[in-house]
Amino acid sequence: MSPGTTVVPEVWLADLTYTQQSISAESMPYAVACLATYAADTSPDLKFRLFKYPERLAEALEAETPRVLGFSHYVWNSELSLAFARAVRAARPDVVIVFGGPHYSLVVPEREQFLREHPEIDYYVVGEGEQGFAELLVELTEAGFDRDAVHGKVRSVNSIAPDGTAHMDFSRPRMADMESIPPPYLSGLLDEFFDGKLVPTLQTNRGCPFKCTFCVEGEKYYQKVAMNPLEAVERQLHHIGSRMRDLIAEGGRNELLLTDSNFGMYPQDEQICDIIAECQDRYGWPRYINATTGKNKRDRVLRAIEKTRGAIQLTGSVQSMDPGVLENIQRTNINADTLVQQALAAKQAGAGSYSEIILGLPGDSRAAHLASIRKLLDAGFDSLTMFQLSLLPGSELSTPANRERFAMRTKYRVIPRSFGSYRVLGQVVAAAEVDEVCVGLDTLTFDEYLECRIYNCYVSLLHNHSPFAAIEKFLQSKGRSIADWIDAAIALPRPADLDRAMELFTRETIGQLHDDRDELMEYVKQPETMARYLSGELGNNEMYTYRAYALMYGWPGLVEIAFSALDKVFEDDPLSAEEHAFLADLREFVSASGRGVFELDSPTAVHATLSHDIARYASDPESTPADCVLATPQRVAFRLTRDQRDLLSGYAKTLGLDERGIGRALTKSRLYHFLREAVPETSADTAPARMAVR
Repeated sequence: MSPGTTVVPEVWLADLTYTQQSISAESMPYAVACLATYAADTSPDLKFRLFKYPERLAEALEAETPRVLGFSHYVWNSELSLAFARAVRAARPDVVIVFGGPHYSLVVPEREQFLREHPEIDYYVVGEGEQGFAELLVELTEAGFDRDAVHGKVRSVNSIAPDGTAHMDFSRPRMADMESIPPPYLSGLLDEFFDGKLVPTLQTNRGCPFKCTFCVEGEKYYQKVAMNPLEAVERQLHHIGSRMRDLIAEGGRNELLLTDSNFGMYPQDEQICDIIAECQDRYGWPRYINATTGKNKRDRVLRAIEKTRGAIQLTGSVQSMDPGVLENIQRTNINADTLVQQALAAKQAGAGSYSEIILGLPGDSRAAHLASIRKLLDAGFDSLTMFQLSLLPGSELSTPANRERFAMRTKYRVIPRSFGSYRVLGQVVAAAEVDEVCVGLDTLTFDEYLECRIYNCYVSLLHNHSPFAAIEKFLQSKGRSIADWIDAAIALPRPADLDRAMELFTRETIGQLHDDRDELMEYVKQPETMARYLSGELGNNEMYTYRAYALMYGWPGLVEIAFSALDKVFEDDPLSAEEHAFLADLREFVSASGRGVFELDSPTAVHATLSHDIARYASDPESTPADCVLATPQRVAFRLTRDQRDLLSGYAKTLGLDERGIGRALTKSRLYHFLREAVPETSADTAPARMAVR
């Protein structure tokens, strides 16, 4: 122990996130707070302290030494937690180090190998953590915090004893409900994390009834759903809202993260949405809610999300529309067509919707992947989130048997923003998180994988969050498919500014993939390499980054290719002179609405003279081009409002305004929130009616 440090009878729980490029995991440490409040009931003499930022944990360790130090263990902070644990073990060998979380194999021999490879871990709490961790603390307290004294004494706590014996029990059942977990936000443990940067996080139910093999919660262990009592949820939401009100006024984040796997699918969820609406009225929070909505119970899900006034988008997480793929991942108890119908109903009700699709699932192919996208575009989802298959250690799909069965070919990549270098107890520790992704199957070559990724990028650019919603409306009014339009765009030569974005996207997609995990880890940890990652030269989320790059620097080229592709679609069915005149105005309108919107110093307004009321066409589903002809041409001002500039300023503080920061901002706010508002020039200096494209 270093001079001047003191040993305190405290339990520290760290849910670490990387911070040096930006905050990578922005959620408040809610899960470890649940562990702390639950354990406090059985160990009232212990004091609990939570950590999110690595710098603060390192600073605290210089002054004090806890009895127990626990780390959350997820795909986004595994190596960071291990690096801190190794540093603590080397400098403070008496500290009991406990891990817990889903980044842990389902296969017992692999679990044992992991623990033997990481002797810095004394105990690993398996599965749901509250009861096992609380009992472990009781046993450790009785043993005087002798870290070697309680091996094998607590169910579902794995460890390797000093004599080499492996204790790999996993026999503890899950809790029937969440009632026994004292509400973390009401304990005061989370108060310090209301800093305007982290997002309040809440779980209103736990578990998932579905069996998806790519997901950690697809296991039988998680099938039963445990509810968080409504009264506890209500009190916490109002507590959060009262804290967020002042932060929002100072430019802080106006968001809520719900970690439920199927929000809206249960009767209580409708009541929770009523409470959220109360919070919106009372505190002006939350404006955005990141939630995965339920995969069944369509009408209930829609009723629930409608109450949040657009804060929640409906999630249609189909992952694939191919029957063979769905059977391979045991997703037959989810009706993909029902999810599509939910999207249509959400659109009719005025709620936003998005769908998720995963490239590289067992049995996937180029044809199957593109066919799934086509179906989802035609169904009317506002945006599609297109993932690559990650093989998570805690998922059934990651087991050796399934890897062999489906002939999965994988590569490794550094997870975006999940890397950094920190000084801990006198030593510099470098860490980076590495993801294993499937890039090939017997039915999908690597070249086809790359073609699918490029197609995904075009969908993200042209379709997601409605940059060209009016074009899509026009296509559908003429009986044409949005997918045909995107196909036409891909086939066209790219303007120089857009071509640069796609060239960088493709180069980085390939360059980020590595064959050997250990070699990649050692490469990233080299100081000169880490500097390149932290500067943004390496390690970006290529889809988000180069979508933002194209929107920021290639908007004119994107507009050009969007309208050229529209012309291509109608080559065999020439449009009338009136329709061509309408589309010329539409092009002017779209071009002006997206010009310079991510530049705080861009002109407040740009102008165009139009012969059609394009804003009406974009906002009124029943309107036609003929309905929108103006009696005389009108000069229109396209303005950036104060609210839009304030929104961008807030992201400038937390994320930055380069393509990486804007890419992340567009995962939190919809693109149409940034597009310029169009008003007749005569009223541009007063309080104009909203005419934004959406």
